[in-house]
Amino acid sequence: MKFFETMARIFDRIVDGMAFVAGLFSIAIMVLICYLVIMRYIFSNPPAWILEICEYLLIYITFLSATWLLRQNGHVRVDLFLTWLSEYKQKTMRLLTSIVGGLSCALLTWFSFLVTLDNFSRKILSIQTLSVPKWILYAIIPIGALFMTIEFFRQAFSEFRIIKEYSHDLKTKSVTEKGV
Repeated sequence: MKFFETMARIFDRIVDGMAFVAGLFSIAIMVLICYLVIMRYIFSNPPAWILEICEYLLIYITFLSATWLLRQNGHVRVDLFLTWLSEYKQKTMRLLTSIVGGLSCALLTWFSFLVTLDNFSRKILSIQTLSVPKWILYAIIPIGALFMTIEFFRQAFSEFRIIKEYSHDLKTKSVTEKGV
């Protein structure tokens, strides 16, 4: 059990580091956009490459921070129907949504890895203002999706344990009540 706890701590540290880098990229976008505005309106000479860099950074921000946001339960949830369900059914729904999310992210990991590998092997470039190898742009997608896959399954495992304890407690309570 100590091994899994250590791996969970390492995973959490990596996720925190990824979110920190995403925050730095957000600051970089802010600085670049300010520079663009100054260059456009004061010097009438806006650099064409800034918007392209910001687009690329937005992809990285999304996939670097998504796992951290998932861990914080910060993603949008439609819980209108969940509030009508019993506590046990709510836990079951959270388990099911974690499994579906994990499977979806696993598919995204696999297919985005194949696309990234294909772009790497064929040396495809993004031809805009800057010529950037597309695999560099796509590489963060399978990495971020893999981390989200792991986090979804961690949450599913946690929900499973909670449901197991909850159902055990319900059985113990009903046996105790029948015995009284």
